[in-house]
Amino acid sequence: MRFLDWANGRLERAIRAKRKVIALLNEQKQAIIHRAVTRGLDPSVPLKPSGIPWLGDIPQHWEVRKVRDVADLIVSNVDKHSRAKETGVRLCNYVDVYKNDTIHERLAFMRATATIDEINKFESGKVM
Repeated sequence: MRFLDWANGRLERAIRAKRKVIALLNEQKQAIIHRAVTRGLDPSVPLKPSGIPWLGDIPQHWEVRKVRDVADLIVSNVDKHSRAKETGVRLCNYVDVYKNDTIHERLAFMRATATIDEINKFESGKVM
């Protein structure tokens, strides 16, 4: 019995140590991703102030531009619920844009419903 207690203690310590290593590797991965997103892939590129306090410096050849200047943003009044008498739609949310390099038909968009009037607004291009 003492041997089993001793062996079990060693296994628990080894498991704790591996979990700590995994947590540190995840932290390192996040730091690498953050650095690539905010500074680019080439660490030797000269930097300049971004003018955005929380962002810090950015590569000198990057431009700081507002999203509205480079993309059409269509905000929907479609809520994220499904109702029996409405038409099924797929919703592209902020997370879909944030987590994917491109938006395409194969993505698993959220499913909800919308009224025919809401759908017609988007099809006509009159949505602001």
